[in-house]
Amino acid sequence: MKKMLLIMLLLCSIPVLAEVKSSDIVISLLKYEPVPAEPGQNVKIWLNIENTGERAENVQVRIKPEYPFLGVGELEYRVPPIPAIEDHVLEVFMLVDINAPNGEHDLVLEYKTDTYSDAWTEIELPISVHTGDVAITLERYNIEPKDWIPGQPGVLSMQFENSGRVGVRNVDVHLDIGNTPFSPLGSSNKKRIQTISGGQMASVDFELIPDTTAGVGIFKVPVTLYYFDTKGKRYNESSTLAIMLNSPPKTEVIVASVDSEGANTPSTVGIKFINKGVANLKYVNLELVQDPAYDILTPSNTDYLGNVDNDDFETSEFLIKPKNRQTLLKVRAEYLDEYNKEHSEVYELPVTFYSAKELDGGGSKVWIVFIVVGAGILYYYHRKKKKK
Repeated sequence: MKKMLLIMLLLCSIPVLAEVKSSDIVISLLKYEPVPAEPGQNVKIWLNIENTGERAENVQVRIKPEYPFLGVGELEYRVPPIPAIEDHVLEVFMLVDINAPNGEHDLVLEYKTDTYSDAWTEIELPISVHTGDVAITLERYNIEPKDWIPGQPGVLSMQFENSGRVGVRNVDVHLDIGNTPFSPLGSSNKKRIQTISGGQMASVDFELIPDTTAGVGIFKVPVTLYYFDTKGKRYNESSTLAIMLNSPPKTEVIVASVDSEGANTPSTVGIKFINKGVANLKYVNLELVQDPAYDILTPSNTDYLGNVDNDDFETSEFLIKPKNRQTLLKVRAEYLDEYNKEHSEVYELPVTFYSAKELDGGGSKVWIVFIVVGAGILYYYHRKKKKK
């Protein structure tokens, strides 16, 4: 009787011992980033796999990509052996559908262990999904060429940044050039960027040409953006560009007149400053540079001309005493352009100083030439008439 009782006790203890030796797995959501998850963006998820029993072998986890979560890369994982009463952290990635509604959505997964090799256990883990902030800004813009001359084509490049975490679509860039001297070339004043993901940048180029009558200056051009977030909400942003038209100064200095009796005599020289460029010039000053080739007899070797508009000129006169019949005058021109940038240029002007006698002699020679040419013409017509 005692033997039978002992055998029965041993048989009853077998299931209990098997249960104690089995692993017991519990999976929970440790954390996810970003919080909340955002439509159109990846979400990183940390799963805590807790083993409350004995050593767990061959633990398998399988992610079920159900809306709004889409699979990114691997969806089935084999977890390394988990010692008894220990945890293992598993990292997975999912993509949130771009049209996912705001709210809590369940991430569905299933798992199994070596204890129950054919049975999968399904669980649902709640993840919050919400559209993040949208912020599109004009990060920078650039103009080529640097010196953009009126009447010449140029390219305006703009770079936009989505500093938010949510992507945007159908970004329309509108240049309001109606009240400016600019006109579009090859396309309209509107361009579209299809999408800009969160944290990313996109650029757009406009080819423009300013009117030839625009002149040099800074022109303000309004820019407006129209775009949609992942939920279809419409936004608009406005900013203003400052576009600078410029033209390098183009000047010329020439000898306009000479009143002289020859070398080593007081002579008046007229110096003409010509503005041949597009821009007006300010505070023009002419200086006849001191040189051993001539003595400056005027009280001052400088003459202030003031402002000289484009396609205009001003003249200065200097009284000098040239030491040679052929002399090189050195003239320095200083001025400011439309943007108050200083310019200084030195010109070397060759001048021949004739005496009155030389000029008279030259005049007689000229008359002789005219008489000879005239006689030749009369002779030609006389012979032509005679032949008729």
